[in-house]
Amino acid sequence: MKPAVNLIIPSVTYSVVIEQDPKRCNRCHRQAVLFQAYSGRALCREHLQRDVERRARREVRRQGGLRPGDRIAVMPGDGPSAIALRAFLSGRAVGGRLSVLTLQAPSSLPPEVEALRAGCTVLADASVLEDTAARVLSSVLRGRPCDLLAPPSPVGARVVRPFVRVPAAEVRLYAAWVGERPPGESGGHADPFDRFVSEELARHSERHPSAPFSLARLGEVLSCLAKEENG
Repeated sequence: MKPAVNLIIPSVTYSVVIEQDPKRCNRCHRQAVLFQAYSGRALCREHLQRDVERRARREVRRQGGLRPGDRIAVMPGDGPSAIALRAFLSGRAVGGRLSVLTLQAPSSLPPEVEALRAGCTVLADASVLEDTAARVLSSVLRGRPCDLLAPPSPVGARVVRPFVRVPAAEVRLYAAWVGERPPGESGGHADPFDRFVSEELARHSERHPSAPFSLARLGEVLSCLAKEENG
C-alpha cells in the first residue's frame, strides 16, 4: 500500500504518492531482505524473523494454544517448513521448553492418530499459506468442497498449524536463519492435479498477492461452519 500525502495550495489540492523503497526496511531503514507485496512492507532480516514468529504465535493461540504439559509431535522432513517448525517449537518463539517428538515415516493412519498413539497431545503441522490455499482451491475445482467440511478426527491429537498464514518464501528464509541445518527442497505434489493447482495459484498470486490469504480464510470459514453443524 502506498501512503498518500495531501499538499494544500490555494484553491488546489494535490495528492502525492510516497514510494516505499523495497531495498530498505519499513521498520528500521536497514537493508531489506524481502518485500511483502501483500502488505506493502519491506523488512530486514531481524524484523522479518520477528514478523514470522509473531504471526506463528498468534495462530497457535488462536488454534487453542500450547501448554507446559503438552507433548508435541511433528512429521519427519528436511524441507524448509519442517525445519522452521522444529526451530519455532524449540523454545525460540514459544514460552518454556516443550517436549517435541518426531514421528516415524508416515503410515496408513492419519498423522493425528499416529501422534496420539505415540503419546502426544498435539500434532504440529508444518503447512504454510500456499498449502492451505491450494487445498481449498483444489477441493473446489474437483467439485468436492465437502472435503473442506470434514471435522477433525475425534480419536486423534489436537492439530495446530503455526505457519498457516505465512507464505512459503518467508518460512524458507526463517528456516535458513534459525534451523539446525540448511533446508532442503520442499517435497512436490504427488498428484498431477494438485501440482497443476499449486502452479496456477502461484502464477495468479504474482498479480494478486492477497489471493492465497483469501482462499485460506474461505477454508477457515467453511471449517467453522462444519464445526457448528456437528456441534
